[in-house]
Amino acid sequence: MDNGAFLFVLLLPFGLGLFLAAVALLHGASAGINAVLVSMRDRMATGSRFRRERAYVRKHQRDTSHSGLL
Repeated sequence: MDNGAFLFVLLLPFGLGLFLAAVALLHGASAGINAVLVSMRDRMATGSRFRRERAYVRKHQRDTSHSGLL
């Protein structure tokens, strides 16, 4: 076995390790971005739901106060 093939066999695990590390980093980055986007969407949905509920309560408090039930 000549020197080139020996170096190739010797460095193959390092190349595979670097490739797997790059894949793991990309996977972690995409998972992190996905988590941030999901949390932002949940925060926006919760905020609008809170506003809708508050408007609903105000509207119905106004309705009951005008009907003379209180």
